[in-house]
Amino acid sequence: MSAPANASYNVPMSVPSADEWTTIWIASLPNSSDELHISLSAVLNRRYEVEAKAMDLFSPAGGRIELQYKVRVNLDVARGELSKLIQAIYKSDLRSPQLLCSDPLKLVPDEKLREMFAPIAVVGESVFRRLFGGRPHFEGYLPGDNAMLQEVVRSVLTRPNNLIIKSPVRLFPWTFLYDETFDPNNQSSFSTKRFWGFKHLIGEEIDGIARRAPIRRPARLIAAVCPQTDKGEEHARGPLGLHATQRDISVEWVKSTAELRRALSNFDADCLYFYGHAHQDNPPLQTTSWLKLDGLNLTANEISQAEPKFEKNPVVVFLNGCETAPLHLWNNDSVAGLLWEEGKMRLCCVTTFAPVPASFGRAFGLAFWNDFIEGRTLGRALLDARIQLFEKYSNPLGLLYTLFGKTGTQFI
Repeated sequence: MSAPANASYNVPMSVPSADEWTTIWIASLPNSSDELHISLSAVLNRRYEVEAKAMDLFSPAGGRIELQYKVRVNLDVARGELSKLIQAIYKSDLRSPQLLCSDPLKLVPDEKLREMFAPIAVVGESVFRRLFGGRPHFEGYLPGDNAMLQEVVRSVLTRPNNLIIKSPVRLFPWTFLYDETFDPNNQSSFSTKRFWGFKHLIGEEIDGIARRAPIRRPARLIAAVCPQTDKGEEHARGPLGLHATQRDISVEWVKSTAELRRALSNFDADCLYFYGHAHQDNPPLQTTSWLKLDGLNLTANEISQAEPKFEKNPVVVFLNGCETAPLHLWNNDSVAGLLWEEGKMRLCCVTTFAPVPASFGRAFGLAFWNDFIEGRTLGRALLDARIQLFEKYSNPLGLLYTLFGKTGTQFI
């Protein structure tokens, strides 16, 4: 397999240090659909010139600077536009076997990549610029400090970082923010590495997620992997087989909807992994949101009737459901939202923002579990899986995976 023609797509991407984290709290202001208040907290890094200057000038305690300011941007509208652009990829005549990953996975040509994802980069750059690249007044600072603080914000958010984001718009695809000015009339200026999902560890904070992070070995993982979707049993022959056993993680295989429902009624394992076809309407309904195992559907309504209970804390739930509709609502009408609600501050959830082809989902799941079982943090394992599949196939669909929970969750 040859490397992508555009060398910039194949340069190894850096990853953030575990001790570099930044919180971004976004709140809607009363009686306004687009006026937001942003609170950004970041540890400055002397390796970056403007951050070193800010440390010397403001002497923040522990090197952590706290910034607050207001902006105008409608995140609901932006999310809708990004969702439409992603769906358009699947509906257009660019529905190539490379992007949709018919087996075997193939390299996505550079020109296809630019044509499909450059419009997404335009919207992602606009949202980034309006949230973090404008000229706001920073509360508690003098007007003369604004120019430097603007540079500080840009420096912090364009270098690899560990981002913890909370906003009034749940399920916003933060991985698609693009932190470099992009000229849509010059597609050669497009670089996939500028998408946040290929640079940062990103965890979205929502009410009700697990606050604990360590998962102690020996640990148990329940794997509901549809045999019709994983016909080659690649999960069992790969990271969820001997690799898991050697690292003190026992894997129990669930192969029917009845078994999965029973397991959820009294879930005493540390992780739940589902891989197979799934569906939900837009907006979702409990009776039409389902996971498929061995040809049968398990609806959110049936799961709700089983009264799920989770004993451990935290429990990592990875719903690797392929070919689902976009999920815009986070409530108990979807399988992911239902489990989160029943989890009662015990769950850390990984799911997808939009459809993911079955073979890509399988490859992503294999890459993720290999790293996560090895001991990498949840955020790092997701980032590494995105990077691995992009570097191997020039395929950026790993950006569709999102995390609701702590990026630092890991086996210890």
